[in-house]
Amino acid sequence: MMDKLPTSVLLIINSYNSKIDTISSYKVSTYYKELLENRKNEIEYDKNDICKLYDDEIIKLLGGIGKMLEYPVLTWDTDYLGATGYIDCVKVKHLTHKVMRGVDGWNRPFITLRLHNDNNLYYRNNTYICVLFQRYADCKSSWAHSTRGGVDILGQCGHFMTNGKLTQNHVIYNIYNLLNDKGFIYIDYNNLSTIDGIRLV
Repeated sequence: MMDKLPTSVLLIINSYNSKIDTISSYKVSTYYKELLENRKNEIEYDKNDICKLYDDEIIKLLGGIGKMLEYPVLTWDTDYLGATGYIDCVKVKHLTHKVMRGVDGWNRPFITLRLHNDNNLYYRNNTYICVLFQRYADCKSSWAHSTRGGVDILGQCGHFMTNGKLTQNHVIYNIYNLLNDKGFIYIDYNNLSTIDGIRLV
């Protein structure tokens, strides 16, 4: 049946597919396979690039390879880099999507989260940024974060992953809650204390 659909219809259908679905659709028919060959190769290249750059724990933390493929790329700008080597100068105006991925000038991968705190009384603008980034160019398993202008979703400054292991229990839950629009984060997962009204925007 797919062989009988016009090319324009197949392309419209594909535009609604996730990148993982596109790879699966590639197997539907010979015609569709030929039509999507270039798209499949681009997606496979992106997938391999993500797997090469990002630690497996970070890929899992951010929702898996399917989600990582869907996050738009934020092109690196040296203005994003702070004086200490942290990627802590990304601003709300730099981001076009709530979650983006990128690589800095030293080949360190990073993820940006654009957040909003509905209950924030202390900041004029309740939308702010958290950046998760590989701390050292030669160490894929050491990650840190920075928060600019709002509540720190990871709770403690500095590294949240060392030697491929998350250093705080609530990191997994907070990222999961944000990606799945639960509307709250944990300050301390062990005590179950939360902050309500924090979400990706």
